[in-house]
Amino acid sequence: MKRLIALTLLATLPAMAMAGFQRIWENADYVEKAFAEIAFKHEYEAGLKRLSKWTRPIRYRIRYDHVRPLPVLREDIRDHFHTLHQLTGLDIRPAQHKANFTIVLTRDKDYAARIAEVTGDARQAVRLSQESNCISYLVMRQPSNAIERAWVIIPADHAFEKGLFHSCVVEELTQSLGLPNDADWVSPSIANDLDIQEELSPLDRLMVRLLYRPELKSGMTIKQAYPIIHRLVPEMIRQRQWR
Repeated sequence: MKRLIALTLLATLPAMAMAGFQRIWENADYVEKAFAEIAFKHEYEAGLKRLSKWTRPIRYRIRYDHVRPLPVLREDIRDHFHTLHQLTGLDIRPAQHKANFTIVLTRDKDYAARIAEVTGDARQAVRLSQESNCISYLVMRQPSNAIERAWVIIPADHAFEKGLFHSCVVEELTQSLGLPNDADWVSPSIANDLDIQEELSPLDRLMVRLLYRPELKSGMTIKQAYPIIHRLVPEMIRQRQWR
């Protein structure tokens, strides 16, 4: 999630343009194009990538880095993981030992250091900390490109001050399932930093469900996956699988 520097931009969009997006998730061509943009690209890397998804159970832990372990923080994360479990069928549970998904709740002044700790790149960490409100980082297992480990880092004090904590939880946990890109034309969606989305939109729900259809395999190229996507999306729309 990029730091939002001009929230007033949303208010300037013509009402007619906004209305045009209200049922866009019922357009199969749009959903297919949006999925390709979000699943096969990455906001911090150029070019197309292979499909990535979890093929093992997720065991998550919350690391409190100079942040009080308030129940509201834990419950927000737990509740969104429950939503993701319902959409994907993934086995997602908390675990203090042998966790493969770590959510780091830190302070804004330590944000860059925590990013560097995870990525191993101190110079890039400074830039990322300045450009983002929160961030996720994935490690893939080769040659399958399946997601093996994930970290989500949230500067909790900054996120609460800006009213973005819940949005960070929703966006970063969801993107950590294998939907890593952001795009300003994909709307309504948590992947659009000009949208004010605190929950998964119907379009987001369709994309999460599509990613975890068993017909789509981790490691597929977009050329391999597209015929499957083209077949599945109209069926999912008919079944109203955005609910």
